[in-house]
Amino acid sequence: MPKANLIAGLLLCAFVIDRLVATIFFAGSYRNVEERAANNRKLVRFLLSGLFAAVAVYALDFLRVLGTFWPSGTPNAQLDAAVTWLVMVAGAERLSSCIGERDLPASQTAPSDQTLRVAGTLQLDEQSEPVLRLQRN
Repeated sequence: MPKANLIAGLLLCAFVIDRLVATIFFAGSYRNVEERAANNRKLVRFLLSGLFAAVAVYALDFLRVLGTFWPSGTPNAQLDAAVTWLVMVAGAERLSSCIGERDLPASQTAPSDQTLRVAGTLQLDEQSEPVLRLQRN
């Protein structure tokens, strides 16, 4: 097996394990009443991204994760589609967590007015001094 295929397989397995563990923790935290509203939003986001990923997996049959690095022959079609779906759904979830939440309250999004005070000596080099003198005039 080529090293690139081995590394890709290990990363894919680690990714699947991470998503399965996150699912188990999500199911366990769903019983907490304080976290239920946030979990409902996560559940709706998961269902929508799962639906879109299923449409993409069905429509784009060239888009298969296991088929790209399978060492010999072709993998099981259902397994390949399921892993591709999982990667797309979890990738969408990870992307949204990197981008951040869009529904933040206005108090968190608006920067507060702050005063910045700088003290010290400014020294200009010979090339910057004529530019600064031109800007002052």
